[in-house]
Amino acid sequence: MFNMLFSCCHGSTRIITDRAYTPEYMLQLVEKYKVTLLTVVPQQVALLLKAPTLSKQRLASIRFVSVGGGSCYVANLLKLQDFLITGQISYGYALTECGGVAANMGVSKPSAVGRIVPGVRVKILDDAGRSLGHGETGEILVHNGKLWNGYYANPNESKRMQDYQGWFHTGDMGYFDDENYLHIVERKGDLLRFHGAQYCPHELEQVIAELPDVIEACVFGLWNEVDGDPAAAAVVKIPGSRLTEMDIVEYVAKRLVVQHKQLHCGVFFLTELPKTGSGKVLRQQARDQALGKKWADYGNGH
Repeated sequence: MFNMLFSCCHGSTRIITDRAYTPEYMLQLVEKYKVTLLTVVPQQVALLLKAPTLSKQRLASIRFVSVGGGSCYVANLLKLQDFLITGQISYGYALTECGGVAANMGVSKPSAVGRIVPGVRVKILDDAGRSLGHGETGEILVHNGKLWNGYYANPNESKRMQDYQGWFHTGDMGYFDDENYLHIVERKGDLLRFHGAQYCPHELEQVIAELPDVIEACVFGLWNEVDGDPAAAAVVKIPGSRLTEMDIVEYVAKRLVVQHKQLHCGVFFLTELPKTGSGKVLRQQARDQALGKKWADYGNGH
């Protein structure tokens, strides 16, 4: 729907296909129709960057790439920008309940989701409900000044999402930098602790994604009463890659030297990560699939 509305606003001709996405097929369409605008999800960006036939010339017509539907790895945003001769990348932060919140153009601040869009107010609160300043991480609350009817047949959840003053409690943790760019850190419920020290799975995922053979990664904790939530990762690598579990574990250890941000529970390779219909990774299901594969391999004598 976004792509349709965006195309109308820009007077674009939309290319509609009945074939599933592959990097090569998209590159063929870009070359054939001299496509200027792309709307893609993070997984499509990752697969495109691994395509052996990708080149700057094949993307020469592109002027604008909109990335949405989830968080795109910083490494992939920077790599994609290198292939765009005159194109720019746009991404941001939005919620179904209240629409667009922040927008970012270009990769000068690739770790940020951008500045707040006009007509929207945002505040960062700690667990006690106190407003936080620049550089301080807390829950993101959004106010767009518009009437929301709530979730269908679920008044209790609607009240939890939007308070009596109209503020949406997003459940996302983030902060503003000194230039008022909003940074998303993690979902509030996804923050983990190892030996009492808190860490964000998303930070480890960003580091794993820096490895050339990695398509995507999902980090989760494997709880025990002694350590808390030591980290493990489900990783999708390019077909035929010789990347090993220890390659990833050692790379993370070099990039993130503190103990609580290490992959103490190792790496599980999956052919794909489970996702929602909009392309967001389902962390709990990825964990279950990884553990299920481990026991299946164990049962087969691997």
